[in-house]
Amino acid sequence: MPGILDRLAQNARTHLYDFLQRHLFTTPTAAPWQAVDDWPDEPLHDDAAEPHQPTSPLPYSAGLADAYRLLDLPFGAPLADANKRWKTYLKRCHPDRFHADPLRQADATELTQQLNAAHARIETAWKNAIRSH
Repeated sequence: MPGILDRLAQNARTHLYDFLQRHLFTTPTAAPWQAVDDWPDEPLHDDAAEPHQPTSPLPYSAGLADAYRLLDLPFGAPLADANKRWKTYLKRCHPDRFHADPLRQADATELTQQLNAAHARIETAWKNAIRSH
């Protein structure tokens, strides 16, 4: 998970730099990448949500646990929840939203690839679990 933390730190520095550029060094204008401005400051998941029951048919693996963690879901959450969270996150970080900023577009591309890989791993695990039962 160090890669995610490094990416978050880089995004924070970028946001600070852009804020300073807009408010201190230039005349106020609309940001060229308005898409990030609507990202929430709080986490996207709800910690108060009911935890998933430990009766999940999925066998535990570190890779699958990391995939669930990337989507901010408890291990073994239903595939429908994973699909919904995956789509929500993709809408917020899709590279096409940052066409005017190559650095942000590169970050968004990397994050999108990680989200797609996590979703594929969860989907495969659920398909295998359903076949085996």
